[in-house]
Amino acid sequence: MKKRLGSALLLVGAFIIFGNPVMAQCDQDGFVDNCAGNLGEGFSYLRTFEAEEIEGSTNYPYTGAFLFRKGVNYVFSMCEDVADSSKIVVNIYNRTRKLVVSSYHEETDKYFSKMLFKCNATGIFFVQTLMPLGEDKCGITMLGFSAE
Repeated sequence: MKKRLGSALLLVGAFIIFGNPVMAQCDQDGFVDNCAGNLGEGFSYLRTFEAEEIEGSTNYPYTGAFLFRKGVNYVFSMCEDVADSSKIVVNIYNRTRKLVVSSYHEETDKYFSKMLFKCNATGIFFVQTLMPLGEDKCGITMLGFSAE
C-alpha cells in the first residue's frame, strides 16, 4: 500500500513539475462528468487538459513532458461539448520525439474518444493534445492511470 501511494505521489509530483499550465478556460459543466466516467473502472483521475476556441486559430495545441512509469496503464478520455463530433487528437512521443501512439488513425481517418497506453519503459514522454475547435465549442482530455 505504501509503495502504491509513493508511486502515485511521484506521478503527481512529476505532472506538477513537468506539465505546462493550461492557458484557456472552458465551461465544462455540461460534459465533464461524462468524460470522467469514460476513464473506466480501476483508473484514477490524474489531470485534465482543456481548451476553448481562440480567435483566429483552428487548433489548440498543448504539449507537456511527463514522467510515465513502466507497467502503469494510462488512459486518455477525449470529450467535446458536442458528443458526436469529437476530433481531439492525443499523440504520445518518446524521449527522442518518435511517435509511440495516437488517438487518430490516419489511414482510416478515424478519431478515437478513448486511448489506452501501457508504458513499457520508465521515462519522459511528450503528450501532444490537438483540439480542433469550431464556433462555440470547447473540449477536454482527461488523463487517468492504473498500476498493475
